[in-house]
Amino acid sequence: MPILQGVDLQVRNMEDTPLLAGVNLRVEEGEILFLLGPSGAGKSLTLLALAGLLPPSLPFRGKVFFKGRNVAALPPKVRRKFLGKEIGLVLQEPGLALDPVVPVGKQVGEALRVHYGLSRREALVSAEAALAQEGLRPAAELARRYAHTLSGGMRQRVLLAQVFSLAPDLLLLDEAAGALDLLRRADLAWRVLREVKDRGASVLWVSHDLRLARALAGRAALMGQGKVLEAGPAGEVLDRPLHPFGRWFLGKGGPLGAAFPGRRWEEGCPWREGCPRAGKECRKVPPMTRTSRGREVLCWNPWGA
Repeated sequence: MPILQGVDLQVRNMEDTPLLAGVNLRVEEGEILFLLGPSGAGKSLTLLALAGLLPPSLPFRGKVFFKGRNVAALPPKVRRKFLGKEIGLVLQEPGLALDPVVPVGKQVGEALRVHYGLSRREALVSAEAALAQEGLRPAAELARRYAHTLSGGMRQRVLLAQVFSLAPDLLLLDEAAGALDLLRRADLAWRVLREVKDRGASVLWVSHDLRLARALAGRAALMGQGKVLEAGPAGEVLDRPLHPFGRWFLGKGGPLGAAFPGRRWEEGCPWREGCPRAGKECRKVPPMTRTSRGREVLCWNPWGA
């Protein structure tokens, strides 16, 4: 059973335009899954939907199973209990995730107090150790600082310190390495691998970094126009994509033209114009997910079929 599974995730904006058009995604226990795709594909929105953190202005439909339980059906107060202790979340913009009027050490420690019942002193000591683990030294001094006095990379590491200190079973990372320098990116990659190897943690990592995906991912999923287009073993998806859009996005040939029509899935495949694999069905009917060469591909005529 997957540790996390999103079933038919749908999100529309106020103009009733689909932002997520039926996302189906799963994360197996003990695996690292990278979610890839261009800007605007719906990757970060998918992560927020899975975490139950969508704003009220974006109506949501779908099911989210965590350890076999449909957490999307739970009241928000109950669902929030999963965040932190069992599900660790690192958002793309760390400045928005940290309270500007609370010292960062207290914020890291407060999560430990809430989820593990530590005393204030115990929480502060643990928080300083977590900050030091992320290279934020001297930790005692840094723990007293506020988020706005830190660089973007330092704020990102504060969030990582908070998440790793709670030792969740599932990590949801949204461009978690984006604000880090190369050395810190390598440190983060090592930390994530250790979490997976030593504790059996699972990871869903939203990223634009294909090199990072090649180095860490067991599986990869490619998104476009609010849907998962292809999912399978990372090396195969990255090196020999079957979806025509994936071949263009990953630079593997199969040109689709310079511009893509902004069509909806209800009208057929959004990339049917200029696609060398397009047939009559692509113009009339949205594609169905099929299994091809051990991969799940949302295409009527995938490459290699």
